Amino acid sequence: MSTASREIVLDFGEKKYFCGLYLDCHLAAAVTSVEKMPRIGDDTAFSEFYIVTVEAYSSRVAFDVPRDAIDPRLLVTDFPGPDRFLEALIIGDDDSLLHPRTMFRLL
Repeated sequence: MSTASREIVLDFGEKKYFCGLYLDCHLAAAVTSVEKMPRIGDDTAFSEFYIVTVEAYSSRVAFDVPRDAIDPRLLVTDFPGPDRFLEALIIGDDDSLLHPRTMFRLL
């Protein structure tokens, strides 16, 4: 049951799989690197920018994280759509109601 599940935190390189309407589950994402920087171009972070490389999306995202943050994590979800509504009703799915999230550890 979703309420009995616990939050999952994935380490670097561990994959989170996404299943579109349960027809396939081949799309996976993984955090492969994290860099900390005080500046990006002309933008100065309030504390530190985390530059996160997410494999599968070939993307790098940046966000400002307080220096005293303890155990920062990243939540990656699939695009909201009709399947997301259906998944909210499926027991055990990461998107189901009351189910703890699967997140990526950043440190």
